[in-house]
Amino acid sequence: SKLDESTRRIALAFSISKLIYSVLKRKTFKILNSYRNQVGVEVWNHFVSQFPEQLRTRLQTLYELQ
Repeated sequence: SKLDESTRRIALAFSISKLIYSVLKRKTFKILNSYRNQVGVEVWNHFVSQFPEQLRTRLQTLYELQ
């Protein structure tokens, strides 16, 4: 039925968005982690210390970066 088709499309769109989020999160972690490793802990900490508290907390929560 038309409702079933709409439900399937919504479920598919939701699944695709979750996949995209997962890929982007993983790639963002790799980029940030690579940068942190390249510049070293001291430079990274100085760089991150300039961020607003909310951003530092979000980086810690999402990417386990300090």
